[in-house]
Amino acid sequence: MTARTAKKAEAKDFAKAGVEQLEAAVKSGQENAEKAYKAGKENVDKAYKAGADALSENVDKFYTAAKEQYARAWPTMAPKIDEVAEWNKGNLDAFFAASEIAKKGAETMVGEVSAFNQAAMADAAAAAKDMFSVNSYPELVQKQTESVRSAFDKMVAETTRMSEMSATLAAEVSEPLQARWAKVNEAFRPAA
Repeated sequence: MTARTAKKAEAKDFAKAGVEQLEAAVKSGQENAEKAYKAGKENVDKAYKAGADALSENVDKFYTAAKEQYARAWPTMAPKIDEVAEWNKGNLDAFFAASEIAKKGAETMVGEVSAFNQAAMADAAAAAKDMFSVNSYPELVQKQTESVRSAFDKMVAETTRMSEMSATLAAEVSEPLQARWAKVNEAFRPAA
């Protein structure tokens, strides 16, 4: 075996080891990202539920106390507190419905971004592995160009898709709020 052949074999072994390390790093990164996503989702769900429960409980306490105060001070106004409480409950219900839609939409979008990033990392690892198989400089340039073009095209497509998802989500979130606004507007419209 000549020195040149030995150097080529050594370079291929080095490249192979590098690719294996890259693949292991990508896999580990993907697993860690998945764990972080799941933990984050659980924390958001718990915080949302705790916040919604606390808000509902405090609103109920407020109206109970207000009704008691009005019953003592202005007995004729006490029944109106129930009406106000009902209107505000409807407002809160619309807010919670919009919040739930937003939360689920955000979870979906985060999942989509995570999946895209994982696929991009896998593509980058595959491209790096492919680069080690080149036999000439022009072939290397061609593979790099193809890899960059493919990554750019995928990024543009994903960005467009995420923009469309955001617009759809915004419309869905606004639906319960608009419906509630229409009901409030109708109820308090001056008589013609």
